[in-house]
Amino acid sequence: MQGGERPEGLPGGPELCRRCKAGLTLLVQLEQQRDQALSQARQCLTAGQWSQALALAQDADWLRSDEGSRRLLAVAHLLNRDFARAWTMYQSLLSAPPAQTRP
Repeated sequence: MQGGERPEGLPGGPELCRRCKAGLTLLVQLEQQRDQALSQARQCLTAGQWSQALALAQDADWLRSDEGSRRLLAVAHLLNRDFARAWTMYQSLLSAPPAQTRP
């Protein structure tokens, strides 16, 4: 997909790229899996289940790393008392280029 392009869902049909009409069903499923892992990680943090939150945040970051997943990882490392990794993750956030917004 080109920057800014989004998959379009056809009623009852697969997700397709607007430009090349390639099937994007697997990509959409991975993104949904990642969103679920991030949501569950946040719930685990709220419940004090820090090691489970870390595992879920690592899974989500592995699927697609972005500022949000790295922030969650930094917090999870911090709460798991892994200060070195929390600091490293925080430093990577400071050195990362700012996120670009899409129209």
